[in-house]
Amino acid sequence: MKIESYFAYEEIDNWIEQYENNNREIASVERIGHSNEGRAIKAVHVTNNSLPIYDKEIVLIIIGRHGDELGTRVIGPAVLEWLASKAAQETRDRQHIIVVPVANPDGCMIYNGHYRSGHGGARYRKPSVSAGDALDWQETCTAQDG
Repeated sequence: MKIESYFAYEEIDNWIEQYENNNREIASVERIGHSNEGRAIKAVHVTNNSLPIYDKEIVLIIIGRHGDELGTRVIGPAVLEWLASKAAQETRDRQHIIVVPVANPDGCMIYNGHYRSGHGGARYRKPSVSAGDALDWQETCTAQDG
């Protein structure tokens, strides 16, 4: 999965539905609530459904709590892509992973732009990363500020 820019809220929402459709044997989407403005808050459940859930660890990953955290718009899809990969088979066998890619959809909508102001008014540009890369947000911002 090559990520060329941060996803806007609508792109993440559509991507979640597409992810579920492409990974029905391991993934399901649940609407766990709604924001103040009525947007759905979704959780993506990922596990090996052929094994009993009572034998599994439950993992909850909440992403996108603050709308201006643009890096989370890369991390959520990257985590889910990895969970659907062959490399994650043992994880899916042992765990039931619940990922909330956008915990604050209203905040995400407010900061739907591709730039964020930083300390001293610095502007962070969009990184070009692959999901398999180790994402180091601070290093990316520091390198691009200079």
